[in-house]
Amino acid sequence: MSKPRRGRVFLKALCIFGLMSLSFLLGALVICLRLPPAKFIADAYVGIHTYLQRTAESDQELRKRPTRSSARQETVDVPGQTYDGYTIYIQGPREPLVTLIDMKGNVVHEWNSTFSKVWEGRDQSHLDGVADDAKITPFFGHLFPNGDLLVTYHSLGNGVLFGCGMAKLDKDSQTIWVYSGNCHHDLDVGEDGRVYGVRLRPVRRPLQGLEYMACPCMVDDLVVLSADGQLERVVPIIETIRDSPYGAMLAAQELSHIEGVQQPTNFMLDIRRRDLMHTNHVEVLSKAKAPKFPMFKAGQIMLSMRHLDMICVFDIDREKPQCVWAARGPWNEQHDPEFLDNGRILLFDNRPGESASRVMEFDPATQAMPWCFWGGKDHPLCTFERGDSQRLPNGNTFIASTHGRVMIEVTPDKTVVWQQLVKLDLFYARRYGTNELTFVDEKRHPPR
Repeated sequence: MSKPRRGRVFLKALCIFGLMSLSFLLGALVICLRLPPAKFIADAYVGIHTYLQRTAESDQELRKRPTRSSARQETVDVPGQTYDGYTIYIQGPREPLVTLIDMKGNVVHEWNSTFSKVWEGRDQSHLDGVADDAKITPFFGHLFPNGDLLVTYHSLGNGVLFGCGMAKLDKDSQTIWVYSGNCHHDLDVGEDGRVYGVRLRPVRRPLQGLEYMACPCMVDDLVVLSADGQLERVVPIIETIRDSPYGAMLAAQELSHIEGVQQPTNFMLDIRRRDLMHTNHVEVLSKAKAPKFPMFKAGQIMLSMRHLDMICVFDIDREKPQCVWAARGPWNEQHDPEFLDNGRILLFDNRPGESASRVMEFDPATQAMPWCFWGGKDHPLCTFERGDSQRLPNGNTFIASTHGRVMIEVTPDKTVVWQQLVKLDLFYARRYGTNELTFVDEKRHPPR
């Protein structure tokens, strides 16, 4: 190479380096002076790191996940001992279907509509980036008797924030309404028709009284929508807990800031410090179950926060919402707590040990754990994320193991009387009785 040519190459490299340095300095100046683009840059920083952290954590856990034996029995069905009905489930990430099956595993109905179709012509400003249908999937759902379906949508690698919104579809998968907020995970419908969900909120500076927060990070808000999808109220979750007698429970996050205590080997992979709460469940206490919980009132809201290993109950009927109860217990990274008719709480305990999960009952009055199901060697539960559990009217328990890719029904004495495997990871599953779904033609689709 001639000297003039080498000189031109060196000059180009120097110019590129200079432009990169200038861009870095301008970005730093924007953040320091809090100029208009600063919010976008900070939110992008939070979201990108959260996504990378979740991906890294998932990769680590996938390597630990036991492989499913090819000899495993595909189905179990013991008529006369099951709660007969129809099971709805969502699997992914490559399957944008919500499926309803009968007790034999036959498909009764499907809802299939991509995110871009559902949000066509509607506000997508809450997304950071272009919607990619290959990476956005339905995640949790609520099925109405007439076949209408409420779903939250999750991003699995697309954009910055993994919560993509909430939508209501009719039985033909046509959009009824959408809520364009960063809703994620679970939702619930109150007896008055209001819809309750959780959405992400970026935080760039530590909140008052929570100075140990590693910022920027993300926290969650409880959102209340009208039956037609209009936003009625936003309740800040972490601030409500902070201002309650249970505020000190948030200080568990402070441990990772103390020198020499639980310091991560890679700071940027500490998922719990960037996605501070990871609220994964919301449930309204019904009037029928309220008498079984004398410490609570009908209409109060139970929330589950995976990264705090914490469940709590909010009273949002007051002018200033209050956290009236909170607990940590013999569970870790829990999902799907449910008020039971016996005054206890049923929940999916993801990590009581390194290689097993369980479903357990917890008595909030006595702190006792009267019942739990590990699955045993024939039906092992092992899922480091998600997982659903539901107490059925006949006393059996319906369980969905996300990474086990299996749905089971177990009796109170822990006998498995129904089982169905699916091809992909289970995001959500629930059993509905035959009298709960009026849109299903039982003559064409009997439950058995």
